Amino acid sequence: MRRLEQDGLIAHVPHKGATVRALDTQQMTELYLVREVLEGTAARLAAQHASEAEIAALRELLAGQPSEAEDAGAAEASRRNAVFHGAIRDAAHNRFLLAAMEGVHASLALLGPTTLGLRGRISAAAQEHAAILDAIAARRPDAAEEAAREHIRQAHRARLRLVYGTE
Repeated sequence: MRRLEQDGLIAHVPHKGATVRALDTQQMTELYLVREVLEGTAARLAAQHASEAEIAALRELLAGQPSEAEDAGAAEASRRNAVFHGAIRDAAHNRFLLAAMEGVHASLALLGPTTLGLRGRISAAAQEHAAILDAIAARRPDAAEEAAREHIRQAHRARLRLVYGTE
């Protein structure tokens, strides 16, 4: 519990106990900005350091992601999305980057339901993932970083649509 409190994921409220924190839109924007930088760096490093086996595994993960037409649901799409991003982080081969990203990903849990439930988001995310993977496989670090950053910017836009109910 102390670790969760240290990480800012819970707050101790007198006479209520531990409660899960909620992020306001400014904090959410700050989180996505940091995520954009870290995910972009992970993709850049993966383009430089990923083994051929890791690239093949990323291709398999991408091929296994559900499409909008499938009835896998947002929860399964979210799980597979997390695995894909985790594989990119692993392919970056940088333990300090991994440690930095753990805190960001723990904070993502405070955002609530996945944005992959929004109409068209599963398909859009799959296309964005394909662009990231293509750049990694082509060993183009600049392109990999930009594709990952754009993917996170699109995820942020989707989150704001969810928050403001404009979907």
